[in-house]
Amino acid sequence: MAKRKKRVPPEVRAEEEARYAETTRLLEERIAYHRAKIAEERERKARRPWWRLWRAEA
Repeated sequence: MAKRKKRVPPEVRAEEEARYAETTRLLEERIAYHRAKIAEERERKARRPWWRLWRAEA
């Protein structure tokens, strides 16, 4: 005889979905922050003339 699947109560499912939504939102914020920092760093490096010269030699 096959085992019955355990059903998750709606309250527990709602809690898990809320936690998932919050975690997803926080991760998206963190990714956006780091992408902005990387873009800022690239822009700052591009404005330094000695950086471009040093990178060309490599």
